[in-house]
Amino acid sequence: MGNFGATVASLLDTYTDCLSLLKRFRSNRDEAEAAANETRSTLSSSLRSDRARIRRAYSSRLSQNGARFEKGDAPARSALRRIVKKLTTALANVVHALGGHEHQPVDYESLMALSNGSSLDAIRAMNDLSSRVGST
Repeated sequence: MGNFGATVASLLDTYTDCLSLLKRFRSNRDEAEAAANETRSTLSSSLRSDRARIRRAYSSRLSQNGARFEKGDAPARSALRRIVKKLTTALANVVHALGGHEHQPVDYESLMALSNGSSLDAIRAMNDLSSRVGST
């Protein structure tokens, strides 16, 4: 079973995939699209910020706890895998909504809340892991 560091890398890659998807769907067709582009831009900023926050938290905890933190444990890896799955499912739903013939609207505010909540959950999992490996 992979280590915690690889699971964190997978989570960061998922945030990067979300950003790449948003870039592909930018458009400048009309005012309605301009408003949607502004909302997408806000979501992109949030995704970048959340990704950076996770990266900083991981680096900080790794420098404090070393190899035991990088290896992680089953609860920490499981928590991050659940987060990756939530984000990946949301990403697939966006692709489906934007790629279909019946261009369905995307709820960018919900995606932003999911991104922010996911980063907080990931950092909580890191803090919990840090406490467990630091107390042994």
